[in-house]
Amino acid sequence: MGLQLPEQILLPGRSGPAGRSSLGSLDRPDRAHRLDPRPEDEPIRLWARANGYLVNDRGHIPGPLREAYEASL
Repeated sequence: MGLQLPEQILLPGRSGPAGRSSLGSLDRPDRAHRLDPRPEDEPIRLWARANGYLVNDRGHIPGPLREAYEASL
């Protein structure tokens, strides 16, 4: 009848199922850490708010917003 494989195939050097790291969340950056504001972005955010732009307290600043800030200097 054919080859039967176990439900969980373990890969060398891993203790979990195939495709999953045994380190869990330790093998990728913490989402909150990646979204922390960079200090060099704060002047851009302050300028954007003062000039009517909607901008989050943290996360990515869109390129066109950065360009508008640079053009204003």
